[in-house]
Amino acid sequence: MAKVDNKKTGTTNKIIGVLIVVIIALVATVFFLAGKNSVSSNYKSTIVSTIQGISTPTTSIQYPSICAANNGYYCFNPYLNSSTGNLSVTIEQDTGTNWQYADIVFVSQGTPTYEGIPDVLWTPPHAAHFSSFYSGYSYSNITLPVGAPGSTGIVEGTIWVQYQTTTTGPMQYVELASAQLVYK
Repeated sequence: MAKVDNKKTGTTNKIIGVLIVVIIALVATVFFLAGKNSVSSNYKSTIVSTIQGISTPTTSIQYPSICAANNGYYCFNPYLNSSTGNLSVTIEQDTGTNWQYADIVFVSQGTPTYEGIPDVLWTPPHAAHFSSFYSGYSYSNITLPVGAPGSTGIVEGTIWVQYQTTTTGPMQYVELASAQLVYK
């Protein structure tokens, strides 16, 4: 039976793990730059993932949280905190229209809908509220409740907004992005 040099195997595994993380980060950067530099800013869609790196010395790689935005929107840096159960995310809308009274929520997969709109509570503390949300601006560290503190695993769902374009206008509802989130 051949003797295996565990020291060399461990080093090789670490190098392979780091290379995989670098490749994924480069691909995410290309998607980000392609979306930011496109000709028509109203029809942008990007996939940006946050790579959390290597989780243990044995080179097992943590899966990234991924946020895939729909046309006209961006979703950056999703981070699902297992201690709080909250999602922290950066969102941008680039529709050319400023919003009044925007409320943003995370909607878990399987949530019932009514006439195509998620049947959720659209007010804080269940949603992030904005008195205005300007087109072309990124809003960082938006906190959205997702699960109970201490949760683990993967959560899939969508990010929605209810908004008005004027203070007296009708309430409108839009799915901004879909997300696959990993508690960290």
